[in-house]
Amino acid sequence: MTAIYAGGRLHYLDNMRAMAFSMMLLFHTLKLFAPEGWGIHLTPLPGAQLGAEVISSWRLPLLFFISGAAFSISIKRQNISTRTAKKLLPMLIIGTPILVATANYLHQRYTNPDAVLWTYFTTYFGNILKGQLSWYHLWYLGYILFFVTVHQLVNDLTKKFGLVIKPKYVAYVFVFLIIISFVNETFLRPYFPVKRNFFSDIASLVSFACYYTVGIIVMQRRDFLTRNAALAWPLSVLALIAMSIHFEFSPLPLPITKTFVAWTVIFGLNGLFYRYVNIKLALTTALHNKLMEIYVIHQLTLLTAVFITTELTDGFLKICAIFILGYALAYLAALAKSYVKVWFKQKLHLLRCGLGKI
Repeated sequence: MTAIYAGGRLHYLDNMRAMAFSMMLLFHTLKLFAPEGWGIHLTPLPGAQLGAEVISSWRLPLLFFISGAAFSISIKRQNISTRTAKKLLPMLIIGTPILVATANYLHQRYTNPDAVLWTYFTTYFGNILKGQLSWYHLWYLGYILFFVTVHQLVNDLTKKFGLVIKPKYVAYVFVFLIIISFVNETFLRPYFPVKRNFFSDIASLVSFACYYTVGIIVMQRRDFLTRNAALAWPLSVLALIAMSIHFEFSPLPLPITKTFVAWTVIFGLNGLFYRYVNIKLALTTALHNKLMEIYVIHQLTLLTAVFITTELTDGFLKICAIFILGYALAYLAALAKSYVKVWFKQKLHLLRCGLGKI
């Protein structure tokens, strides 16, 4: 989904999204090597916990912000709700039970050698019938699908009734949403959505909705992007200071300082990328249509890596784990090969064009 703006193509959004997804994959990997990981961790590595926490303070807000910005542009050309549902629903319907049931098995097998994999699939579907949905890392896809559906509905109603929000009111909404995000953190303190309780779910939904909606608003005014770019370095310095306070010296509840970190990092990176990386990159162009597939494959790779390296299973299941891991690595290698091929073709084309002008 390449961002096309009224004032020209915004390549920086694609580049920033590729970076944000890479950070998310790195976070999930680091947690396996951190003392306070997913409940199963490999050999602890120095700095893994701190690295994971630094990334965690802004990775999800940034992803939702980028999603709101990108979808606000593509909605002008297509029905984003239908397109997103076709892409995400198969992953949610097929991928969620496989990943959740397997992850539950790994958590139990880590301390209970008598755990049996197949019983966890039965338990998972039984919990669904009881109204207890658990979706682990794929919850992000469900949130995106919900936000996109609401986004499309509001856009259709706005068009139908000819509603137009004046620029000054857009600015008011922008400030209001940031304030709401802080109020939300202060009173509800959202936690990771996998921790099931009513207040944490509502708090998470409100929090991520604010980031997504601000991403939409930012794309409504080009002057905001230029001003954001002008303040990119001060905002980046402020983000670093905010991180130091959040991790070391904060007298405030952690969710509040974490929210401040998230907003400063978002606008710092948004300004830096718009100012310096608003160019078409062959690697990003080849990558952006495969982000969701890589996300799911990475989750499978993590699970199979745990299967193998911690020797939690043997026999037939180990063969399956090695096969899946090998298949995932082969797929990623094929993607890398296609990216290099695209990059080489573009460079060759530019070289030919240059020679033709001589």
